[in-house]
Parts: sequence; structure tokens; C-alpha cells
Amino acid sequence: MSFLKWLAAGFIGAAIGGAVWVGVGYFAEAEVGYIAWGIGLLAGIGVRVAADEDDLGMMSGFAAIISASAVIFLSKYLVVSMLVNDAMGEIPTDFEVTPNDMIVGIADEVVTEWETAGKPVNWPPGMTIDEASEEVHYPKDVWAEASNRWNEIPPEEQRNQMNERKEAQQQFIEGLSETIKEQAFEESFNGFDLLWFGLAALTAFRVGGSALDD
Repeated sequence: MSFLKWLAAGFIGAAIGGAVWVGVGYFAEAEVGYIAWGIGLLAGIGVRVAADEDDLGMMSGFAAIISASAVIFLSKYLVVSMLVNDAMGEIPTDFEVTPNDMIVGIADEVVTEWETAGKPVNWPPGMTIDEASEEVHYPKDVWAEASNRWNEIPPEEQRNQMNERKEAQQQFIEGLSETIKEQAFEESFNGFDLLWFGLAALTAFRVGGSALDD
């Protein structure tokens, strides 16, 4: 039970330094490694405050290390997450899916069907299926076929398909955001992190695990 109390106290102490890390990292868009060292010191102080002098030792030191490490990694991820959220916030998510958007998708299917069947697809000069995104980009006969197929769908089903397309696009953006966060978090580590994290862990252990007269 004491170990959990030490963990909680160490986490509270480290969180003070974590808040500084997040503030500096977000607003300055830079990491200041020695703040990690300070997080280790504050984690150790937190554990020392919660532990009796006779209890200080290996276990209280480990509690300080765990608390400091958790806050450092959490703070580092929060900075990355906040910066990515700001960047992704510039991408509009409240977009509308129109019938033309749906016809474009059907037109791509028509092109694939025709090419598979060996039927010629006469693209406008310089245009391909990878670049086509609106009516003028497609051959007229392809667009006419796609439009006919769309118009044959009942209105209620058309609305359902457009709503599903919108939800899929929103989920794609959300998934992309999470992927970017994970990659950016992994890439944020460098050789100096080992130095500062090592100093943080050592300081947390010594302060949280050593008696005052050691």
C-alpha cells in the first residue's frame, strides 16, 4: 500500500515539472532536456514527502523512477499530440459530400470495368484515372454511364451512401492524425534523450530512495 502512495506522490511532484515541459514544448516548439532532470528531482521530492524516513530505500527509489519516467513520456507525447492537433486543425473536417463526388467514385469503377473488358477509354489529353476528380476530367461516355448508375439509385439510398462516404472520410482524417502522432512521437527521441532521462532517473532514485543523512 505504501508503494502505491509513493507512486502517487511521486507522480504529483513530477507532474509539476511535466506541466513546465508541456508549456515550453508547445509554445516554444522546442524540447529543453534539463526539464526532464527537474522532473526526476520533483518526483523524488514527492516520494520523500510521502514516505517515512525509515521507509526510504530501494523501493521508494524505484517508485520515484517510475513516476518520473511516466510523466516524462506522457509530457513528451502531449507536446507532440498538441502540435499535431494544431496542424490537423487546419484541415477542414466539416465538409459536404455531393452527388458529383459520388459520381466520380462510380466513374472510376466504370473505367476499371471498361479497361478490364478491353473497351477503349478515351481520356482528355493528359488525364488519367489517378488525376481525375471532376466531370471535365472524364471521358463523356464514362461520365454519362456513371451518372445513369447514380440516378438509378433511390434517393434515400443516395443519401445513405453520401453519409457513409462522409463518415469514412472523417474517420480517415482521424486515423491519419493518430498515425502522425505515433510517428512524430517515435521520431522525437534522440541520443540526448538518453542522457537527460538517465539523469532524471538517477536523481529521482537518489532523492526518493536515500535518507537525508546519506
